[in-house]
Order: sequence, then C-alpha cells, then structure tokens
Amino acid sequence: MRAGSLGRWALRRAKEARFALARDRYDLCHAVVTLPPGPTSKPLIPLIHDISMHRFPEVHPAERLRAFDRWWPKILQSPVINTVSNFSRDEITAVLGFPRERIVVTHPGVEPFYFGQDPAGEQAVLSELSLEGRRIILIVGSQEPRKNVAVALRAFAALPTRVRAGLVLVVAGGRGWGDVVRPADVEALMRAGDIRFTGYVSRLLLRALYRRSCLLVYPSIYEGFGIPVIEALACGSRVAVSAGGALVEAAGPFGDAIESGDVDAWSRAMEAAASGPNVADRERTERRAWAARFTWKSTAEKTMTMYRSVLNISDASQHS
Repeated sequence: MRAGSLGRWALRRAKEARFALARDRYDLCHAVVTLPPGPTSKPLIPLIHDISMHRFPEVHPAERLRAFDRWWPKILQSPVINTVSNFSRDEITAVLGFPRERIVVTHPGVEPFYFGQDPAGEQAVLSELSLEGRRIILIVGSQEPRKNVAVALRAFAALPTRVRAGLVLVVAGGRGWGDVVRPADVEALMRAGDIRFTGYVSRLLLRALYRRSCLLVYPSIYEGFGIPVIEALACGSRVAVSAGGALVEAAGPFGDAIESGDVDAWSRAMEAAASGPNVADRERTERRAWAARFTWKSTAEKTMTMYRSVLNISDASQHS
C-alpha cells in the first residue's frame, strides 16, 4: 500500500472509530456526503446528490466507486433517501429502483451575500486579475473530468479573433481529482492571458466575477443540481448550462440549454453574449427573483420535516 493510500486508510479507520463511539449520542444519521463515516444501527438518511457513479463511472476515481459498491445495499434499505433536485429523484428511482415517494427533495439555497454588492471592494479584487476593459466568460467549479471544462476551453479558442480580442475566459475553482485536458491551442491563450485559471477564490471575488461576467458557462457532463448557476442568477448574470439534466432545473427559464459536448454551440453562446448588449435591469431583476426561490431556510425546514417523519415525531411534540 502506497504512503498516500495508507494515510487515507488510517484516516477512514479513525473516523469510523470516532463515529462508533458516538452511537448513543444521535437518533439518526443524515449522511450529507451520501456515505456515513461507518456502520450504524440508527436510521440512515443518505443525501445522494446525483448518481453519476452509475451513469458515468469513468469520471470517478476507482476508490470512490469501490466505496459506493460496498454501501449501496445499506443505502437502499434506508427509510428515505434525500436528494437535491427533482431530476436526481427521478434518476434514483429509474436506476436504483428506490420508490419515488420515499425520496425527499431539498433544493440547495443561495447565500444572501450573492444578492448584495460592494462595487469598490469588488473592483479592488478584480484589479488583481488585471481584467479591466475586458468582458468575462466565467466557469465555476472544481477542476475534474465530470465538469467538462475542456469543451468550454475549445469553444473559447474557436471564437473568431475579433470576438475573442475583447474577452477573457476565467476558470474559478480548486483542483478536484484527475487531469483536466487542455487542448494544444489553449496553452497559447493562457500565455497571452486570455484564459485564466484562478484556483479557489474568495466569496467577494466570486461575486465580483459573477456580476462582471457576460456569461457563466456550465458544460458539466452530469450534475445533481448546480449551486453556481443560482449564485450567478442571484447576481443577475446570464447563464448557459448543459441540456437535459438538473442544471436546467436550477436555471429554470433563465438558462440557455446546450448539449454538453457540442463545442460549436458553446462557442456560439459565448459569441452571442460577448457581442450582445449588457443585461438590462429588468432581466437582472427577473433572474434574481428566480434565484430568490432557493433559500437555505426552506432547505432546513424541509430537512427537519424529513427527520420528524423518519423518527415519527410530530411538530406539536417538538413545541410541547
């Protein structure tokens, strides 16, 4: 066993031991990353964000797939399964055969921060990236195969030179697992500063990028929801998302839906956004109103209702 693998194994064993010692201190286990730290005799509610490990196993590391294979029988014995979109609920039923009526959807929310603004502070953090005078095409998310960043890079590189001259493609997000393939012509654009990989960014810089971008592109192969989509809409930004999945659910009527692998279509969306007028105030207001539908307060209330249902506790008993 390699040193890195040995370290991860030891960390998992330590988490399992700590979890086992706490078994008398909880009534149910809500596994918010789907898999609990270890075996439990208490009711288990797995939060399954998506089932990409079934639909697209090639975009996951083998170790993760093995872990899920060990846990699926236990997961499917759960009283309920929690998920983050209606799309994922349908997928869980279709692929795993779990009864749809026992799947509880709790959509993620948007932090109020993204509805606010701080022009001076945002300009200060943007100036560190030397983006003055250029329109921004934005990608947000961890860099890993499932996010399909290579398609967006190719789409940007394919733009006519006259269009790309006034643009910069910003890829904001930390490293996930695996390699992000960068087409050969992208390297020259990176050297010229036309494509920027920022790594993880602060909330202030992220909000500034959303607000300044002419388009957020989200070409992911498969998602359970897509929080960056509703964050961008909270900032009033245009969004383009992969068609036929949960990202369309997140964007609602305010996202252009594009086949994830269609480089030409992504390029056309970028050109249209870059060449078109700025987003009108009315459009920004409508996008923000859509994003405001997703609140963490609502998520918490639905989660508590789910807990009470599993434990057979009425609302009245909680307040008596």
